[in-house]
Amino acid sequence: MDWQISTLVLLGVLAAVRIFAALTSSLNKFPGPLVAKFTDFWRFVDVWNGRHHKTLIRLHQQYGKIVQIGPNLLDLSDPAWIKIIYSTRGEFKKSECYSVQDVILDDGQVIPTGFSIRDNDAHAQIVKPVQRLYNINNIISYEPQIDQVLKLLVRVLDTFTNRQTCDLGRQMLYTAYDIVGSMTNGTTFGYLERQCDFDDTLNTADRIFDYYARCTQMPWLDRFLAKNPILAIRKRFSSFGIMGTYCAQQAAARLQSKDNSSHTHHDFLSDMLEIESQDMTRVISWLMTNVAAGSDTTAIQLRAAIYYTLKSSLVYKKLQAELDAANLSLPPSYQESKEKLPYLDAIVRESMRLHPGVGLPLERIVPAGGFQLPNGPYLKAGTKVGMTAPVVHMNEEVFGIDPSAFIPERWLQQDGESNAQYKERERRMRDADLTFGAGRRICLGRFVALVEIYKVLPTVFALYDIQLKDPTKEWTVTNSWFMRQEGIEVVLKRRRAGQLDFA
Repeated sequence: MDWQISTLVLLGVLAAVRIFAALTSSLNKFPGPLVAKFTDFWRFVDVWNGRHHKTLIRLHQQYGKIVQIGPNLLDLSDPAWIKIIYSTRGEFKKSECYSVQDVILDDGQVIPTGFSIRDNDAHAQIVKPVQRLYNINNIISYEPQIDQVLKLLVRVLDTFTNRQTCDLGRQMLYTAYDIVGSMTNGTTFGYLERQCDFDDTLNTADRIFDYYARCTQMPWLDRFLAKNPILAIRKRFSSFGIMGTYCAQQAAARLQSKDNSSHTHHDFLSDMLEIESQDMTRVISWLMTNVAAGSDTTAIQLRAAIYYTLKSSLVYKKLQAELDAANLSLPPSYQESKEKLPYLDAIVRESMRLHPGVGLPLERIVPAGGFQLPNGPYLKAGTKVGMTAPVVHMNEEVFGIDPSAFIPERWLQQDGESNAQYKERERRMRDADLTFGAGRRICLGRFVALVEIYKVLPTVFALYDIQLKDPTKEWTVTNSWFMRQEGIEVVLKRRRAGQLDFA
């Protein structure tokens, strides 16, 4: 009985400390759910349910631009604050939640990636050597590899034209992974060819991002689970080690060839080994950034553009008319799509706005000395703040009327709108776009995603008539850090336009 009493006393003391801290916190002046002032557990549960972006949108509609969502966490929604919280100078550093996404190899080694590392100087040391590899000109040089994967995609989709349905969302996932595999290591992963998750990597990615999403709400859990060097339970939560180990093996194999210059493929691994051939930890970190983050998010954006387009017959008809009039080569070049397809560009931007890849707050820490938000409150040093893309993208002042609706035309010049007015309106929308983050830590691989998107979408829509199997059915969205979707089942029929380009 003594240990039970002692336990109850300890729990009572801890509860009293938490209550006192909440009641005396400087964050008390900010509105939000009452339970959020006392514990992060409510947010952990809400994120577990996979709809946290919906909760945050509702809370901001109820409370305004600033909502307290944890004992020391505020979610902000004013687009004017983006350039402050996520400035190019990086005064607001990433919070500890990002350390959850450090990768564990099979041997237990923990490797920060370019995304997860918190210190800006350390981040610069990791990223700067390879930064040039991700500029748009270098990414465009990979178009021949992308084209080969697209030709394989077309062969696969052709097999579905005689069937009842095709899970087009699944095909986009296979395509995104195979493109990244080809660009990273010179060969595809083989998902399109095999038409299944043969090595369980895709399922693993879903599981690990489920874990990331939940544990970033209470990061101390990660130290007990995945990062715990003692408990065997860590094996259940370090599944991304499979991918990390794969990257390590590929780098080692390339080095063991002793003649990297003889490698005939143009790929990231060759370029990275030219930059760094001694410290394999850095190379693995770079490769993981490509594979782990570059595939799922691109697939998400491809699915979003396809789904929203198919949900609107008017948008779909406009896109088909633009594609038919463009006289594209197939697969089109990135530059060709950007120059000839303004309506496709509007569809891509609008689908990214409505369904960004990341759906949880991008947390930062208020720097020493605190900070006075313009037209807002003073934030105490050490306060965690975040902005959430699905919330910010609902701002009616920036994005116009009915921001929850899919209206690609909002990205185009309107009748009676001068060039100057349109450019200013477009600038405000671009400045409020958090699809790839913002500021100093903006997504390094954004051009990889964009080049893929502007090649895949026109290829698929030009070559096929596509209808949702059940136009009344809504897709299923799970916000698990990444906003992954399921349920894009379609009926495919070949179009004549562009058919001979793939002969």
